Amino acid sequence: MSFARTAVASVARPAVVTRRAAFSSSPAALLATPQTGPTHVGRAPRHADQIRNQRQQQAVQTPDYSHGPSALDKAAGLFFFSEIVRGMGVVLEQFFRPPYTIMYPFEKGPVSSRFRGEHALRRYASGEERCIACKLCEAICPAQAITIESEAREDGARRTTRYDIDMTKCIYCGYCQEACPVDAIVESQNTEYTTETREELLYNKEKLLANGDRMEAELAAALQPKGRGRHAIVQSGEENFGDDRVHVNYCLCGEFILVVDAPLSACPRRPADGSFALVNTGSNPRIYKLNVSEQGKDLVTPSTLPGAPAAGAAGKHGNGVLVNREGGFEFQRRLFCPRCQLQVAYETRPGEGQKGDVTFILPGALSDVQNKVPSEAFGEPAVTPAGPVATEPSPATPAATAA
Repeated sequence: MSFARTAVASVARPAVVTRRAAFSSSPAALLATPQTGPTHVGRAPRHADQIRNQRQQQAVQTPDYSHGPSALDKAAGLFFFSEIVRGMGVVLEQFFRPPYTIMYPFEKGPVSSRFRGEHALRRYASGEERCIACKLCEAICPAQAITIESEAREDGARRTTRYDIDMTKCIYCGYCQEACPVDAIVESQNTEYTTETREELLYNKEKLLANGDRMEAELAAALQPKGRGRHAIVQSGEENFGDDRVHVNYCLCGEFILVVDAPLSACPRRPADGSFALVNTGSNPRIYKLNVSEQGKDLVTPSTLPGAPAAGAAGKHGNGVLVNREGGFEFQRRLFCPRCQLQVAYETRPGEGQKGDVTFILPGALSDVQNKVPSEAFGEPAVTPAGPVATEPSPATPAATAA
């Protein structure tokens, strides 16, 4: 009998060991097994049952009004009538007070003079469109919201057949207005042009021209003449370009530099260096816009030459130089391309940010076709003056001549 019990125990014991190994042989199972048992084994303690029963009794207990307000107050409290009456009292109290806000839209708040709002295309006084299809606004737009298509007219000038602005893409940076050489595309101060559909925010040429016709008086008053500085576009005067075709000229790097009312070949040339003269004074001044910078790259301030007048200082931006002409020294203030810093023009009158009597365009510096090298860019130009350029000597440089 003892032998049988020992045999049974020896047979059963490996089975127990095998079952235990199934729970403890895996390292992952050992790590996942908690080292301590649960804090409460079995049912919850008795005091927890008491707290739960007390909360249930409080939830279903009806309010006792035996020592509270009257029946009417009880009903008002139950159905929030008292709160509504108090709220209406506040409304009536504020109704008879003076208003804190303006009576919009009959009264409107002030708008900054630099605010950029709804876009518009302008016309000349004769009704001719200002846009010359140079596509500078389309090229400079960071959001790519402008799409322009153009074609040549019978007189050879380019005019737009399509001018679209996606107002849902526009970020109102104002780059299109700054890049336009003829002030065709502008951003008005109109802030009220909300729409109900997205399609209404896709402006075409007709929509933009209608905006310009409606707001022309405000737009003309808001456009102030700008002083010349770094990356500044200046106009020769308060006059506007006429109905004749305007001529756009570009630097060798492709940057817009000059728009003028006549081709450069029709302008008089200076015999001394063959530069084209844009006369700013007299009975028939040239109308133009010039995009230049007075500060060149790596510009070295020249030293005063022996015997030169005191006006030979380089100026604020270091762009003034003295040129030894026949009969004396001539002061020149050089003007540079804002992009590549190449000298494109100069003036012979001193004065920071002011135009001289004549602005001279260097020969071979500008081209009437973008990214095209002009014929006089290399080699000596064939100077054929269209007429004498009369300039008075500078008061600071009596010996300077215009020749």
